[in-house]
Amino acid sequence: MTTGAAHEPGRVSPGLARWLLGVAYLTLASLYAWQASQRVSPTIFSDEIEFTQISRGIAETGRPSRLGEPSGFGSLYTYLVAPAWWLDPTEAWEAAKLIGVLVMTSALLPAYGLARFVVSRAWAIAAAVGAVAAPPLAYAPYLLEEPLAYPFSTTALWAITAAIAWPTRGRIVLAGALCLVAPFVRGELAVLLPIFAAGLLALLWQTESFTRWRRSWTSGDWLGAAMLAVGAAVAISAAAGHRSDAWYVATGFFKQRTLEYGVWALAAMTIGLALLPVVATVAAFASRAVRATAEGRAFVVVGIAACGAFATYAAVKGAFLSTQFGNLILERNVIYVVPVVVAATAAVLARPVASVPALGTGFLVAILLVANAELRLDQYPYFEAPSLSVGHFANRNLSWDAADVERALVVTALASLALLAARSLVRSRSTGLALAAVAAGAVLTDTATTEIYTARGLNTFAER
Repeated sequence: MTTGAAHEPGRVSPGLARWLLGVAYLTLASLYAWQASQRVSPTIFSDEIEFTQISRGIAETGRPSRLGEPSGFGSLYTYLVAPAWWLDPTEAWEAAKLIGVLVMTSALLPAYGLARFVVSRAWAIAAAVGAVAAPPLAYAPYLLEEPLAYPFSTTALWAITAAIAWPTRGRIVLAGALCLVAPFVRGELAVLLPIFAAGLLALLWQTESFTRWRRSWTSGDWLGAAMLAVGAAVAISAAAGHRSDAWYVATGFFKQRTLEYGVWALAAMTIGLALLPVVATVAAFASRAVRATAEGRAFVVVGIAACGAFATYAAVKGAFLSTQFGNLILERNVIYVVPVVVAATAAVLARPVASVPALGTGFLVAILLVANAELRLDQYPYFEAPSLSVGHFANRNLSWDAADVERALVVTALASLALLAARSLVRSRSTGLALAAVAAGAVLTDTATTEIYTARGLNTFAER
């Protein structure tokens, strides 16, 4: 399936694109496999032990069990790694880690498809690499849901976008099926269902018959529609509170704390992505040029819904856990929007589509996030927020304190704004592409460095 969203003539043929994606996959998978080989022990107790026991039960009896007692399967990940346990324990441990690496790195492919809705093949390849050369890939060798959940979520987001951009019964059914299966991969991925619902609502909103009906609305009709939307939101929140203690506690009693924990999670992701992609994403979502095609509009709808849904999940979970366990920075729960963010960044770098006011808004968003970020420089490695490792690196290798790191983040945000503004304002095509290449290279260098330093810290912790 190809997209009509390649707004500029591509110099990369389909065959060359496949070859480049293959090289990128092998290169990155080799790096992560080597990192996995350095991880000598499970460390996330009791989750890794539980998943191991269940997957071993599946391997031995064909049914999920723990120490011989029947149990739930926990996640489809347990079936994924079950064949590894047919080997002897040492080889099984290595095989299970390698399966996670190969599967999580495969997010490269749906990330490429997602980016193709808004950019040409060359830039889509860059976006795909960015999606898997990022701090979340430090989770690849862990016996947890992330190695399967990350590529599955990216695939589902691609399918939802395709169903909205080119609606057919088959594409809608495929997207719906992936969303229904998603909670069995990881419970959090249930948020894909409201993302899909938002996409279908946007699709209905744009249909010819609905558009004709909307044109007949009076001011009172619009006011009534707005009141109905607010009422529906309140009803949905109340229903969620009845079914979820976390939602009831967080939204009912700790609204300010919920907002704070959501900001912490997004701020960590923003720092790990070197700030520029977040500035660019806001600008891309606001760009009329990006939304000029059906593919671009679908991408923006799904992107905004995904960012909102995953951030809300992390915020509610963080606020609830603060009353039960501790104050966690749950970047781990927003990593699923990284492919959307890097695709949106590619859209802004590929062509001068971002307006200065939109870039300014993106800059303010990035600054507000990092100004309210929790750096936790004394907690390396920080498993729940791998992107914080860039601050740990500066603290341990450059002797920077928290104030130094914060100043560097502000400078990075200013540099990001300057680069993106120059990309949008420079008239020379070659100069513009050179600026875009510099920006993309800087972001990829930063994210890959953060992933490597995160993996190093996690492996050292495993040795201890």
